[in-house]
Amino acid sequence: MQVTGESSIKVSTFQWPAGFYADAGHAGLKETADDLGWLVSKVPAAAAGVYTTNQFQAAPTTLTKQTINSDHQLQAMVMNSGNANSCTGVQGTHDAMAMQQAAAISWESTR
Repeated sequence: MQVTGESSIKVSTFQWPAGFYADAGHAGLKETADDLGWLVSKVPAAAAGVYTTNQFQAAPTTLTKQTINSDHQLQAMVMNSGNANSCTGVQGTHDAMAMQQAAAISWESTR
């Protein structure tokens, strides 16, 4: 995965609860449908997770666990649909971290 930092997150005009924003877009994982979604809070928010017990946990699941367990707060979430991202090894971990970083950079650019 190559992260260019050239795109930014658009903010939906839908009326979310105060301080929260969410939207979806097309990243090319699916041919035409939206395949990327995000939820953002203006400030860090309490976070908890429930995860699969499957021994083949995807790199994004492992990264999410680590992120939430570090301080039990999140300020943004990014989700994708349309591809399998488990059993991807070290490259999957790098891709998950790149996605997390790209989302953070994109959100910062909209502030």
